[in-house]
Amino acid sequence: MAATTRIHARDTAVYIDEFDFNAVLVSAEITIDNDLGEVTAFNDTDATFVEGKAGVTASLAGLWSLTSPSFDPQMFTDIVTPQQVGIYPRGVATDALRGFEFEGVLTEQPRGSTTDSAISLNLTYEGKNNLVRTYVMDKDTSLSASGNTSAIQVGAVSATQEIYGVIRAFSVSGGPGTLDIVIASDDVEGFGGTPETQLTFTQLSAVGEEVKFSGAGAITDDWWRVEYTVAGGGTWSVLVTLGIRTATIA
Repeated sequence: MAATTRIHARDTAVYIDEFDFNAVLVSAEITIDNDLGEVTAFNDTDATFVEGKAGVTASLAGLWSLTSPSFDPQMFTDIVTPQQVGIYPRGVATDALRGFEFEGVLTEQPRGSTTDSAISLNLTYEGKNNLVRTYVMDKDTSLSASGNTSAIQVGAVSATQEIYGVIRAFSVSGGPGTLDIVIASDDVEGFGGTPETQLTFTQLSAVGEEVKFSGAGAITDDWWRVEYTVAGGGTWSVLVTLGIRTATIA
């Protein structure tokens, strides 16, 4: 049983690790496949099935490019290493917009051209884990000072769930300096209760991407925010997203 969602890439933000290829991507398609295994016994009246682990595939159609952005060179780099794929149908310009994240392996990247047409570079990613529905916690193209974002009501976490955070630093100018990012929670929107740090990312001193998850465990707080510490100068362009998923997903 497969469910397919087609979205137009003009209004969509698509990220592969810490790279922004929206200038050369023209369409995106996410396919979620629930694998049903038959377990019908001889004396069952009807066929019986159990639901297996869902699979996800992302197909991205793009235009071949060597520079600005370096689409073709980066895809050669990504041949054997899994990448973090983020797809945000309504973009990332406004906090609390929803999107999708997963770690995928690049299985196809054909380059094609015909007379009087642009050279294409299309990508197919097979998911190593399930799709996670995430919130845009913050998109800041000129982060240069320490501070906290506004709180977003992502929700509480059950005992069998975990939080799943992704940070992307697309660029940094000036400095050199460092950037520390944590995700914190509270049971009060204004964080006047008892705030708790839930995820601490590796300190950044250059562009990069990182995924962190908390492990299984209930968190009763339902308000969440990003906390930045900028040291040593520098202006960063960053994206932070957060979702809740079943903790048993690898």
